[in-house]
Amino acid sequence: MKYLEQRETRAHGTFDFPFDYYNIKSNHPRYYMLEHWHTEYEIIRVNKGEFHANLNGHKHIGKEGEIFIVPDGVMHGGTPRKCQYECLVFNLHSVIELSPICKQLAQPVLFGSSQFINHITNCDEQLRASADKLFSSLASGQTYAPFQVISATFDFIGRLLENYTEERVEKSRETEMRSVSRIKDVLRLIRNHYHEEITLDDLATSAHMNKRYLCRYFKEVMGRTPMRYLNYYRIECACELLATSDRTVSEIAMACGYRNISYFTRAFRTLKGVTPSEFAKVH
Repeated sequence: MKYLEQRETRAHGTFDFPFDYYNIKSNHPRYYMLEHWHTEYEIIRVNKGEFHANLNGHKHIGKEGEIFIVPDGVMHGGTPRKCQYECLVFNLHSVIELSPICKQLAQPVLFGSSQFINHITNCDEQLRASADKLFSSLASGQTYAPFQVISATFDFIGRLLENYTEERVEKSRETEMRSVSRIKDVLRLIRNHYHEEITLDDLATSAHMNKRYLCRYFKEVMGRTPMRYLNYYRIECACELLATSDRTVSEIAMACGYRNISYFTRAFRTLKGVTPSEFAKVH
């Protein structure tokens, strides 16, 4: 069982309604957002506390009421701090296709010279109200909610286009994407083989870097060394299994790449502040 596909391959929503909604609280098995990417846009709204986000290696601290706009293909993750947050993952291109005039107006962001501001810290009243309508419609689950969701999405995107775009520096963006692609290669290896033995040599080979440079660059982008991130990833995988399965602690440790149960317990306590058994009791 994989905790989270870093390059998510599943469809978000359906073909007719390409929206997925998540309301994340501290007891959610995916409370910590591991770095990942997908072909859809994502809107993250911080409702309480702080959300320490990483967008292609750029660090942001989102506070209550602030919003992140994550474009397709951007590697993103985050560490919540006493936080409650909501996420909307949706196919912007599919939504825009519903209206030819809106598609035309959105061309600069979709294919051209501008981009949405990634971290909106100063939401005006109109954007805040639009976000409230969008997320509340998604959360309602009512039969006719799709009407409100689609309407609110167009309103939200329109307000972003009007007041929350900035110039895209294409050369800088291309350089950044090439650099981040190496980190993605490391994350793919971790995702696919975290339950096996992985060495620093393996990770460096996947990124086509020497070990010393990989450690320095990976820590700069991810905030952890590659091997510390591997341990973090494994512990988050274990958290989901502890919260959603009936496996024993020993079975979960083995499934997440730990051959020594005592080491697994120590590593888990270091990152989570409790033992695996204590974590399972409250999740």
